[in-house]
Amino acid sequence: MDKFTETSYTSYGQNIGNSFKGIFVGLILLIGSIILLWWNEGRSVAQATALEEMQKNIVTLPDTRYDAKNDGKAVLLQGSVKPLSELVDPEFAVKSDGLILHKNVSMYQWKEKTESKSQDKLGGGTETVTTYTYVKEWSSFSNNSADFKHPEGHQNPLMTRHGDTFTTDAQLGDFYLDKYVVSHIGTSLPYNGLAGMPDNLGVAKNYKTFLYLGLDPNQPNIGDIKITYTYAPAGVYTFAAKQISQSLAPYTTENGKEFIFARQGRVSAQTIFN
Repeated sequence: MDKFTETSYTSYGQNIGNSFKGIFVGLILLIGSIILLWWNEGRSVAQATALEEMQKNIVTLPDTRYDAKNDGKAVLLQGSVKPLSELVDPEFAVKSDGLILHKNVSMYQWKEKTESKSQDKLGGGTETVTTYTYVKEWSSFSNNSADFKHPEGHQNPLMTRHGDTFTTDAQLGDFYLDKYVVSHIGTSLPYNGLAGMPDNLGVAKNYKTFLYLGLDPNQPNIGDIKITYTYAPAGVYTFAAKQISQSLAPYTTENGKEFIFARQGRVSAQTIFN
């Protein structure tokens, strides 16, 4: 960790000018916040109205068999979801028989933290001491070291690898679920398929719970890359959406809102809308 401090001084006259600027900016922000609150309130009412409409009209299907009388209606469909193709991360040939495989990429890099303390001085001026602290940490977002106050010795390489999500289409009884529908399922479970794969996958070393691009994960260097995976397994899920023949699509309400919900396990419509 590195620290740098800088001291700046603002005169009494500059403080007065900044105060007037602050008043002007404050008035603009006040007007803007009133407009934003009004817009957000209207949006919330529209959202609540739309959800109430879908909940009122939804039909809970007794099983996973197709019934044409429900075409165009909001339906609650529950059952065992089976993937129709294998998921593959082509970069490292990592495979899964689940529904969604998400690749999480993080890089070891410098991060700049800023802290300022101001103190009034005799004569009406203000002295400000700003401390810039540089720490090393793992991050899935690239920190552009060119924007640092003190970039010397804290350069981050370009982050050339990024996360990705791989989704398969699936079958739920008589219903075909395309990738867009399946993508509404969350990927909360850690993927354990790396345990049975080789120690080296392309340019990455396989540590069985994560992949690593670098010399030693216990002593990482700036620019090292760590890759982990999460996934959504095949199994029982609940979907709330619009039935279109033997498929699902977002349900569109009278005010133009579109909804499609996916939950793991068997979940009632009331629970989903609550």
